[in-house]
Amino acid sequence: MSAPVLSENTQIISALTELQWTSSDGTVLSQYLLVNTKAQEPSTYEKVSIEVGESKHSLLLQDGPTSAGGYAGGVQYLISLVQVLSSGAKVTSSTIEITSKRKLSALTMVDAVGLDESLEIRFLFEGFEGQWYASTVTAILNNGSEIFYITKPIAEISMRQQNGLGYDFMTLTSSDDARILNSRDYEVSVFASLDATGDSEISGAALGSP
Repeated sequence: MSAPVLSENTQIISALTELQWTSSDGTVLSQYLLVNTKAQEPSTYEKVSIEVGESKHSLLLQDGPTSAGGYAGGVQYLISLVQVLSSGAKVTSSTIEITSKRKLSALTMVDAVGLDESLEIRFLFEGFEGQWYASTVTAILNNGSEIFYITKPIAEISMRQQNGLGYDFMTLTSSDDARILNSRDYEVSVFASLDATGDSEISGAALGSP
């Protein structure tokens, strides 16, 4: 019984790492990736479930944080593919080693529009490398005296066409955070998060006032 063969698609030029594989010759009931950094113990591998029938998957392998709070390149990851067969057997690919790439580019901030005790945050997913993988979008708000964060799941992000132009948006209200008040100015930036892989760069800022 053959084991799956896992490899990296090096033709993809982006911050995402695309993995591809050929399956075992048995009937596959489930499959998953095991991912960790080379510096960690094998017991800390992260399990990433993959739909049966899929033969590729993209990951954002973040660079490791430095003591200064920035990001350093060259973090090495160990990845293998496990397939569970109808016979009950588990077959595992050889482990491959991949070096992390840069962080994902930022979302494009469009505007922060004030409403009654709320802000409509407008931005663009279009052109963002991780747009099909994002799980949440987080707004960073600065009201002049403190900085706070509000995170929304991707299901609460909507799209709108206006004057022939499209943009994505989310609405932040005083119910989300009592610090959103009328007649206050807010400087707002956003970043996207991807399941089990990390965050994008932070966007530029927009000013808005409910």
